[in-house]
Amino acid sequence: MVFFSLAARILMNVEALNMVESVGNYIRHRRAPIVVPRNGGFMLRFAPVISGESIAHAYQEILAEISLKTGLPVCDNCKIGHFIKHADESVFEKWAQGKRGFELEKAIVENCVVEDIGGFMFAGTEPVKRTSRFQVGYMVPALDTLSVAATEAQFHT
Repeated sequence: MVFFSLAARILMNVEALNMVESVGNYIRHRRAPIVVPRNGGFMLRFAPVISGESIAHAYQEILAEISLKTGLPVCDNCKIGHFIKHADESVFEKWAQGKRGFELEKAIVENCVVEDIGGFMFAGTEPVKRTSRFQVGYMVPALDTLSVAATEAQFHT
């Protein structure tokens, strides 16, 4: 298996991209612990991050859009950005209904590029799993900017 790793440095305001939850008017931001080298030792710093799930969702939306433009097959749910990935029979398209095991996997892969690359898992009577061909981690601030990264929650009134 071949792995490709990508690292990039970009300057962006991520204020709305890393929201975790809201309770009433209080909105928490996603944070992750990052180990930072300091004075011959290390320090643990909690920094604002963007989840890998958010990045993977955006990647799959772009993949679906490009696939549709180039005439590659994309299932109905992936076309509209609902990546529920044939997890349950209630969301099967006509071409997937009644299929099980290898036949189900073959049908999904032939009818949806997003699920072929992004993986899926049907947990029915005969489970079928296809592991994603890409893995995404957190988007974190660069180490030299951690001292100015804010993790304050917001309170809207």
